[in-house]
Amino acid sequence: MPDEDSRRNEPARVSPGEFVWIRRQLWRVRSVHTGAGLTRLLVEAAAANENRNFLLPAERWRPDRARPSRRVSSRRALAWLISWTARTSPAFTPSAIVGAHTLLLAYQLEPALAVLAGTRRILIADGVGLGKTVQAALIIAEMTQRRADARVLVLVPAPLVAQWSDELRTRFGIAASTANAAEFTRLRSGRPYMKNPWQGPGVWLASPDYLKQLHVLEAMPDTPFDLVVIDEAHILSGKSQRRAAIHALARSARHVVMLTATPHDGDHARFTRLVSLGATGSKADALTTFRRTRTTPARHIRRLDVNAGPGLSRVLEAIDAFERSVRAAPPAALNLICAVFRKRALSSMAALHASLDRRMSLINDKNNHEGTDDWEQLDFFSADLVPDHEWAALNGDLGLAPARERNWLARLRNAASPESANRDPKLTRLRRLLRRANEPVVVFTEYRDTLLAVATALATQRDIAVLHGGLTSAQQVQALRAFVHGHADTLLTTDVASQGINLQRRARWVINFDLPWTPARLEQRAGRVDRIGQTRLVHVTSLGVRHTAEAAQRARVAARQDASNAAALVTCTRWTRAADSLARQFARQRAVATLWRGPDPIALPRARVPQQLIQRICGTAVPRVTIVEIPLVNKTGDVLERHAGWVASNTQSDTPGHPLPTALARRALTLGARARRRLARAEAALPIGPAIGPRQPGLFDPRGVPGLPREDDGPRRSATGNAPAEAAADTDVSIGALRPLVILEAQS
Repeated sequence: MPDEDSRRNEPARVSPGEFVWIRRQLWRVRSVHTGAGLTRLLVEAAAANENRNFLLPAERWRPDRARPSRRVSSRRALAWLISWTARTSPAFTPSAIVGAHTLLLAYQLEPALAVLAGTRRILIADGVGLGKTVQAALIIAEMTQRRADARVLVLVPAPLVAQWSDELRTRFGIAASTANAAEFTRLRSGRPYMKNPWQGPGVWLASPDYLKQLHVLEAMPDTPFDLVVIDEAHILSGKSQRRAAIHALARSARHVVMLTATPHDGDHARFTRLVSLGATGSKADALTTFRRTRTTPARHIRRLDVNAGPGLSRVLEAIDAFERSVRAAPPAALNLICAVFRKRALSSMAALHASLDRRMSLINDKNNHEGTDDWEQLDFFSADLVPDHEWAALNGDLGLAPARERNWLARLRNAASPESANRDPKLTRLRRLLRRANEPVVVFTEYRDTLLAVATALATQRDIAVLHGGLTSAQQVQALRAFVHGHADTLLTTDVASQGINLQRRARWVINFDLPWTPARLEQRAGRVDRIGQTRLVHVTSLGVRHTAEAAQRARVAARQDASNAAALVTCTRWTRAADSLARQFARQRAVATLWRGPDPIALPRARVPQQLIQRICGTAVPRVTIVEIPLVNKTGDVLERHAGWVASNTQSDTPGHPLPTALARRALTLGARARRRLARAEAALPIGPAIGPRQPGLFDPRGVPGLPREDDGPRRSATGNAPAEAAADTDVSIGALRPLVILEAQS
């Protein structure tokens, strides 16, 4: 009997429905694709709702011989047949929704229809809480279900990686790999030397900050990803290394899907960079936008202003005096740093005091290390401690002598004394407001320094969970769970929790302790509780200060909001009617599909039915008939559609009964022609040649290393713009191998 190692060198002999052991786990084979001496298996976990792709003989595997063959009752056999029929659908429709553990509304099917029709770049800009993640997950499920070797890259902010992984696994049975150092260490231990993990099929989850690293970017193979999904895409609208790296990857991808609830924050230049993300410059690469919002307001919005008080008024007057006293300084640097100081003071005295200390440290360190840039590497400038747009102000040169600026900073620090912080009018109003309300609440602030001051003020009044950018991922998850599970009634958080977190089951009240720089942040904050599944009226309370400085800040935010509203996006309605029709069809199919629960039957089911039923199916009286699955496949083995046929078991023929083959042959020609049109549209939008350009050898990449073979990155687009041979094979559709489903026997 051959051992496991020898079996790895033999062609895999496995059929759909069989069980195999791979990576010490039992899997049921869903489909098999063979070519070029390799076999691709699409499998599902025998004990969980999880789908994976494996390539044989690269993976060690063995068949499961110990599982007994069990017969099912006639009633169960018919239920299995009806359920299988309900799970089939025409090509180029999002059929993965039928077996998904989620409810999709009609409008949420439109982006998937656009991708299946060949659209390359899509922006899903629905309002907060309208299910953008589920829409993207459906596209991912379709991609992996139709192509066993599909390669998908999902880019999400680091705090949302775990949530995305859970959504894909629980809703669509997709097991995604997380791109980080620990995962690559594990993969290297089980792969041949210099085998690039990025090259294999599957779904990768990664944060843009991880991928922007040079050694990670250089490890990317030249083969384009089939799909790149970018969550919270607005964070890539700035001029940064992160944006440049993601743009290069998206530009070479076959499909790009961007998600954001706030595409335009009032800055037209940032909006232009967002909509051009992944663009190739081709006319066929136009961006298709889906922008849906709620038709009726579901929020009660209230603003509570407090008097500035003598302490805050004195601080703001001192900042004005500082600005007036240094008119010789460059206006841009002066105005920027004073604007930051005012905004910090309006947030809290603690935030201003900390910001003054940081500026003082920068001046002192720069003076001690004149001519070097070491002072720019202070480790306390990160995340919500000092946002990127404020770092430029604190890092700027006002053109003042260090001694003179230190004197002014000392005066401002004396004005923003700890005694003034203890008498902060907004803190007093917040304590009074929460004392009267016995309800869970989410309190947002832009600065971590303010957050810590608020936490200290509420420590004896409320059960608090604190969430900010200085916590590890595990600590952030722990804080969220404490609030969601009821161990805390108040979540104090910075804007690290303003994206992608679902709190609608726990709370309906959001308090903005301060005003952010952009109006988009206000919408994102409210969207944590104002989401699909919220059954109560949402309340949003914003605290403010009665002062000209606060009024000026509100005017700037309102101006950016007006600019955002003026640049309204035009949503695509091409697939609206088709989505409405499919939603009704899928609702019926999902209801029927529930007739069969659990895994597919192991043995071929048999059912005893009336002779009249067999005669209606076959058109003739036969004692037994086998219902078979007839797939329509392309040359790469991917199944485009599945149809049902029959084979009379008392004959020697192994072909389906008449007239199904003739109809399917015509259907195959139709699908091939449609696939050619989609391929031509996609190829016209793809760039010619590599998008990232020449690179040095990187991780898992032997190019240019003497004595090491170069890894084959697969077919590339030629200089003339012709499609690769493998892509062209997708347009050649034929009838595939039959798969028995149920044996129907006539009752005696």
